[in-house]
Parts: sequence; C-alpha cells; structure tokens
Amino acid sequence: MFSQLLYTVKNSLRAKLYIYLLILLTQIISLLCVFVCCGLIYNAFTKYKEASFESRCIYAEFINVHDDAVSDEEKFGGGMRFDEFQKGLDSIKEIFENNKANILIHGRIKMGGEYLSASVFYNGIAGSEYQPYDIVATLDGYSTGDHINIDGLNYRIAAPSETSAICFPVGENTPPSVVPCDIQIELEHQPTYKECKAITDRITMLFDPINIAEPENLKLLDVQMNNTQVALSAVMLVIASLNCGICYSYINESRRKQFAIYKICGAKSSNCFMVCIAEAAMYMAAGFALAYLVFEYLLKNILLSFYPNIEGVYNAKMYVCVLLAYAVITLAVMSFCTIKYANAPIAEERKQI
Repeated sequence: MFSQLLYTVKNSLRAKLYIYLLILLTQIISLLCVFVCCGLIYNAFTKYKEASFESRCIYAEFINVHDDAVSDEEKFGGGMRFDEFQKGLDSIKEIFENNKANILIHGRIKMGGEYLSASVFYNGIAGSEYQPYDIVATLDGYSTGDHINIDGLNYRIAAPSETSAICFPVGENTPPSVVPCDIQIELEHQPTYKECKAITDRITMLFDPINIAEPENLKLLDVQMNNTQVALSAVMLVIASLNCGICYSYINESRRKQFAIYKICGAKSSNCFMVCIAEAAMYMAAGFALAYLVFEYLLKNILLSFYPNIEGVYNAKMYVCVLLAYAVITLAVMSFCTIKYANAPIAEERKQI
C-alpha cells in the first residue's frame, strides 16, 4: 500500500506541475461552493422561531417623556390622539400580517387635571386573557372590580397595574384621548431586512418619531429563499463534484501513451485504473483538507455574519457527509470517463506509441 502511494506521487509529479496545481485549486473552490450551498439550503428550509427578544423587536419613540424642561401640558397636550394613531397602526400591522406581533404602546392620559402614565397592549402572539373594556389600573379611590368612565366609555378594573397607572390590555378598546409616547413591536419571528425596512419606513412616514431602533441583530436575510435559489444551490453541489471528476479524466486521457506503455510491458488494465483512482483520491484528500481550512478559518465567519443561525449545520457529521458524497461522485465520474481506455486491447494501445 505504501509503495503504491509513493508510486502514485512519483507518477503524478511526472506531469506538468501547473496542471496539478490547477486541479487542486479547482477542488478547493468546488468544495467551498459545496460548504456554502449546504448552509444556504439549510437556511432555505428552516424557519427560526427561537430568536432573542432584541432580534425580534422594533422600537420607535414619539415624545421624550424625560424632558423636564417642558411641562406635561406642552408635551402631551398637543400630541397625537390615540384614535388618529390607531389608523396608522392598522396600516403598519398589514405589513407583518403573516408574522404575529405583540405591540406595546406607552403613553399618557389626562385624568383629574393631570397626565397619568398609560399603556396599551395588543397581544397578537399568545392572545389576551382580558375581556373588551377590561383595564388594569392602580388609581386613587378605585379598586379591582370597580367601574370607571373614560372618554364616555365604561371600563371595569380587572386587576391592579404594576407598570403604569392604567393599562388597556385589549388595544382595540383604548379611549381616544390617550397620547402615544412610544411603540414597541415584538414580532413572533425574526423579521427580514426587507420586512423591517418596510415597517420602519411606514412608522417614519406616519408618525415622524424622534428616535427609531431596528432589531439589535437581524439574523436572517429571508425566512426562506425562493425556489430558484434553492434549485441553483442544489445544482452547484452536483456541478462541483462533476468538475473535479472531469478534470482528472482529462489528465488521464492526456496520458494514454504512458499507460499504453505500461500495458504493453505487462500491466493489467486494473493496475492502470487503480493508479488513476489512487492519484485522484490523494489529491482529493489534499484538496478537501485545504478547502476545510480555508472555509473554517477565513470564510465561515463572513457567511455567519449574514446567516448566524446556520452555524449548527457546520459540524463533523456534515463535513464527513460532504467528503463521502464528493468522493463517490468524483470517482464515479472519473471511472466512467477512464474505463473506456483502461480496457482497450493491446493492439489498440500500440497505436498510441
């Protein structure tokens, strides 16, 4: 076995060196395409529901509630009423209608001559346990079970509030006099760049916020690639393997005279064939090792910067599967292209000399 390997190395070095360097480079590039395609195909058929809150949240601020230099009347007295705000909110919700969202709006409401903190909650992901016109409130003179009239609407206090003076957990029943200060949209799934831009552009156009924040880290360019991208990725996997097989077949075809001499001197067709296979296997192993190192230490982090959630696909099992599939297809193509002259009769081989 060791002597066969040494002979294979010696035999390959007889050819022009640049040809083998070209084959090695072709293998490395082909395998890098395979590694990238594995991640893209994995991403194409995977929906990432378990994303962090920061990567699913879009935030916009309309009024700076911490500006002590401005009175409450100046800050909230001229603010947008909730009935006007809700019309714009409905048009924003149309953008992510296929991606459920919890929407939390902080604001102020004027009661008894002063502005009290208020919050509005649209629970679209898990639903709400409250009934229409239920409120959660901590107000002087009122307790759980009491009824209160706000803007001519009758509300029932269902529970005490721990976050604001008054909370409207069923957003559709919010009184019109609430002045929104900010909005927090928590999507069920990671928004795509396209979806996020559509939402933030709509918020900017409708409400002209003083501050707007996109998700901390958009982890997906798209939830799913379209069918064309998937098909192209799959085709690249096959082409990458065919590429190296055909390259080796071309080299062996160009050395038919050399193998003709071997056969005339007594070598069997199987011996010539195994020399080709051993040489291809040797360079294929070297090419895979170099491609792995280039991808793992140079390209992988760049790819993960666009698709962080595909990191799990790059494990030992995936690399072994790629190596086995790559070896089988490459050797199969090479065998098919080589067998036609490996079994040629001696009389025909003499014509090559």
